[in-house]
Parts: sequence; structure tokens; C-alpha cells
Amino acid sequence: MKDEFSELENVWNAGQKKLAQQQPTFQDMQQNLKQRKSASRNFQYGTLSILLFTLIGFCAFFIYVAPVKQTISRVGAIAMLGGLTIRVILEIISLLKLQKISTLSNSKENTNNSISFHAFRVKTQRIYSPIIIGVFTIGFYLITPEFLDNLSLNMVLFIDISYLFIAAILFYVIRMGVQKELQNLQEWTDLLRELEAD
Repeated sequence: MKDEFSELENVWNAGQKKLAQQQPTFQDMQQNLKQRKSASRNFQYGTLSILLFTLIGFCAFFIYVAPVKQTISRVGAIAMLGGLTIRVILEIISLLKLQKISTLSNSKENTNNSISFHAFRVKTQRIYSPIIIGVFTIGFYLITPEFLDNLSLNMVLFIDISYLFIAAILFYVIRMGVQKELQNLQEWTDLLRELEAD
């Protein structure tokens, strides 16, 4: 009986030791936070770079290659450039909010900053971005009359139809990236809450 009890005690102790080893330490959790913050920052810098490159490209196009002359086309160009500019500003604000979050602190303020950042990213990706894409698309099609003055009807139809396919592919790719980012941010916020509770 004594041997059975000792064996049971050894099994219990081994199980407790194994369980303790599986529990993430505070340092492990902080390292995880650093990785998630870095992934989010890299995603945002990539997005900002693409947006700036696109904005500069369209500005150069409308200034040097195809200066729009018709009023409706100018409205279209302003809608396109304005939408891109607003999206760039949103990304810069987002990066500034990200800088307020410390991976070394588990304070209530830090958790609130993280929750605020997460909420801003969700709004940016799920509300503002689709609206901006819609405005950009309307602006693109408002330039069609100007294209008709300078290009053949077949070429304009090709451009207008191609835009739909390119936009659909880009929307799908962006959506996948956004879902991954939002999942990362949700896990990050949950981890900060867990750290704050400890």
C-alpha cells in the first residue's frame, strides 16, 4: 500500500512539474507581445509604403501624363487622390497609436491604449477602407469621359472592365491580410488583458 501511495505521489508530482513547465512565464508573454507588435508595425509600414507609392504615382500621372481637363474628370481625380490621401493619414494615425503601446508594461493604461488601437484598426479596415475604395472607384469611372476623348472606345472599355477584375483580386488579397492582422491584434489585446490580470 505504501509503495502504491509513493508511486501515485510520484506520478502526481511529475504531472504538476510538467504542468508548471507548460505555463507561459511573464517573459514568454512579453516576448509574444513584442512579436505581435512587430508584426503589426511591419504590416502597417508595408501598407503605408504601398499607399504612398500609389498616391505619388497617380499624382504624377494626372500632372505629367494625362492632365484632366473636363470638370467631371477633375472631380474624379480629386476623389481618387483624396481617398488615397485620407487612407495614408489613417495609416499614420494608426502607427502613432501603436507607438503608445509598451510591450514592457502590463498597466491598465497600456491595455486601454491597446484596446483603443485595436478598435481604430477595426474601424479603419472594416468601415473607412471600403468607403475609400468606393470613392476611389467612383472617381476612376468619372474619368472615363476624358479617356473617351483621347482613346478608342474599345480601349476605354478594356480599361473599365479590367479595373473591375483587378479591384476584385486586390480586394480579396487585402481582405485576407486584414483578417490576419485583426486576428493578431485580437490575440494581442487578449494577452495584454491576461498580463494586466496577473
